[in-house]
Amino acid sequence: MISFGNIRKLDVYLLSYTVKFSNCNGKRKVQYESIEPADFKVDEDGMVYAVRSFPLSSEHDKFLIYAQDKETQEKWQVAVKLSLKPTLTQELAKKVQQYTLIIQATDMEGNPTYGLSNTATAVITVTFVNDNPPEFTAMTFYGEVPGNRVDVIVANLTVTDKDQPHTPAWNAVYRISGGDPTGRFAIQTDPNSNDGLVTVVKPIDFETNRMFVLTVAAENQAPLAKGIQHPPQSTATVSVTVIDVNEKPYFAPNPKIIRQGEGLHAGIPPMSGTGTLHIYLLDINDNAPQVLPQEVETCETPDPNSINITALDYDIDPNAGPFAFDLPLSPLTIKRNWTITQLNDKNRLII
Repeated sequence: MISFGNIRKLDVYLLSYTVKFSNCNGKRKVQYESIEPADFKVDEDGMVYAVRSFPLSSEHDKFLIYAQDKETQEKWQVAVKLSLKPTLTQELAKKVQQYTLIIQATDMEGNPTYGLSNTATAVITVTFVNDNPPEFTAMTFYGEVPGNRVDVIVANLTVTDKDQPHTPAWNAVYRISGGDPTGRFAIQTDPNSNDGLVTVVKPIDFETNRMFVLTVAAENQAPLAKGIQHPPQSTATVSVTVIDVNEKPYFAPNPKIIRQGEGLHAGIPPMSGTGTLHIYLLDINDNAPQVLPQEVETCETPDPNSINITALDYDIDPNAGPFAFDLPLSPLTIKRNWTITQLNDKNRLII
């Protein structure tokens, strides 16, 4: 029995062989016809080739060709026998990229005693296609990560793939399809083991997120062969638990600016950890202006006399000057005998 694997699966292209008939008077004009036209076909020039790819077994190790002389109408049957050297197995196909077929054609229905035969060589090139999708070894993987840590591997995803190792049909590509809306995780592929390494790329706050359930999918670098779909085993979930760790307190924001009216008593609140606090004291109008000098003496003279006075305020702008001066309303004699003339915003001349 000839073991030839599955030709369609291995994408093997075969075969070519030329059948020629001749007699003593020279070449005959022969018409050819395959007895199995669904598998083999013969051109007018005697070229034999496979119509499709098929598993080569004992049922397909030989086939018949009808030949008819166009002038004499004489008919023959030619048996074409296929043999493979070496025997092709799946394991061997992974190691050898090319095979050689020895093809023998014998007339007289393959009679080994009276039939004449000839051989030809057919070269088969094996090209691998991605006909085995990666499958996770478990439906759920588990991992944990300390809070607020990055660049930490939290889970190791493992898959199996029956394709040739370290080829685009075998190399796995992982992606997160759900459970991570803020993009806190990423999956890198280990080039040696083909495992998926789930890594934290953004810090996670334990107080707001204590668990993630990720949906992950595995694919290959090469697309799957036509007609092959990803099975459910190409998708898995990853349950990630966030661990609470003892972290030092921190101020937010740091520094923080507070504006408070003056009179705030200085003090240090009880706390551990340090931060920067900017306190700005705002002046309030808590000091009345004073007139200087508060007492003066002047002599009574027939000519007009004057007194130069100023004002003092212990507040700062805008709660100090400019000042407004005025004479009291009583007694009435004051305004009849005295007037005020402004020199500047602090000084007034009283006449």
